Amino acid sequence: VTGASFVVFNGALKASSGFLAKSSIVEDGLMVQITPETMESLRQALRDKKDFKITCGK
Repeated sequence: VTGASFVVFNGALKASSGFLAKSSIVEDGLMVQITPETMESLRQALRDKKDFKITCGK
């Protein structure tokens, strides 16, 4: 990401939205909305120091 000062991961995306994940620019950063299940997987990957890919869109 070029020029983003921060990244926020929001784990409140509803599965009923139809999206796997959504990204949006907020102020001078990036917010990535993900489902609670994806958030848990992301947290585990961070603890394990593993790569983790989030695909945005439907």
